[in-house]
Amino acid sequence: MMLRVEPDQPISVVISNNKRRLKGNLADISEKGIGLYFQASQTFTSSVFIRHSKVLINLRLPTEPSEISLDGIISHIRKDGQAYHLGINIAPDPIIKGAITSFISQRQIEILYELQMLYDQLLQENLKQPKS
Repeated sequence: MMLRVEPDQPISVVISNNKRRLKGNLADISEKGIGLYFQASQTFTSSVFIRHSKVLINLRLPTEPSEISLDGIISHIRKDGQAYHLGINIAPDPIIKGAITSFISQRQIEILYELQMLYDQLLQENLKQPKS
């Protein structure tokens, strides 16, 4: 099963090719793909970043001491209100894959904790209500 998680805080991502550099925020990440958002106010040229083109991705995951770099291929580009959503397929080497897996595992633990807290809160509220 492939897990895809969203960050709980903004994570800056820079993608580049031989023509342009673009800075956005991580939308989600899995071992095989990265989604990112960038503001439509940034000049976006469809001839520069196109589907199936190669890009270099640079980002720093909170679970890592330094920035990671990896290659990717743009799978889709979609306008989403005042932003663009970019999907990028990745095939990271084992070291980078380990860094991504570590981040995903950490987020999974945080999400499960948040769900448990919500469940406990709902349970407490339900117990406080008078029974009819």
